[in-house]
Amino acid sequence: MKDDRAASYQRTSPSLHRVRGRLVAERTALINQLRALMLERGITVPQGRRKLERYLPEILADERNGLGPRLRRLIEDARSGEASTSGSKGITMNSPNGYTTRRLPND
Repeated sequence: MKDDRAASYQRTSPSLHRVRGRLVAERTALINQLRALMLERGITVPQGRRKLERYLPEILADERNGLGPRLRRLIEDARSGEASTSGSKGITMNSPNGYTTRRLPND
């Protein structure tokens, strides 16, 4: 019985590592997109997920920084993993793990 569990773990372990790697890569891509959107508006954020998490509430609270209301809402939605927009503009996330960039909103 113990050998069956060990064999099962050995078969599933590489799959789990691949899935985790893909999730980490998607999260990194989303973080980089958020940083690029803000950089286009003159807002710089240091690299790293934790640094973005630390600075983002302050950035979103500042209404004079060049982020329009639609882009601000898009960033907040992307943070929660539920980004979607009505119509054909912006970023649509079909699931918390995938996203499709169509066109940036014009604010």
